[in-house]
Amino acid sequence: MLLKARAWLERLPLFRNVEIDTIRKSISQCSFREIKKDPLLFTPQAKNTSVYVMIFGCLEVYLELDI
Repeated sequence: MLLKARAWLERLPLFRNVEIDTIRKSISQCSFREIKKDPLLFTPQAKNTSVYVMIFGCLEVYLELDI
């Protein structure tokens, strides 16, 4: 899995200058997910314990503001 992660991460500007060995442990704990259209990843009521890195595709974020 590390080789697959390395190939994907090296393409992302966020990780372009990062030595993969420095984040090897974190990568080994990651999972790759293909997300289909219209999933709900976060809600204000749910506790979030994840970080998502989008490798390709489009994402829309909707914020509700109490004004």
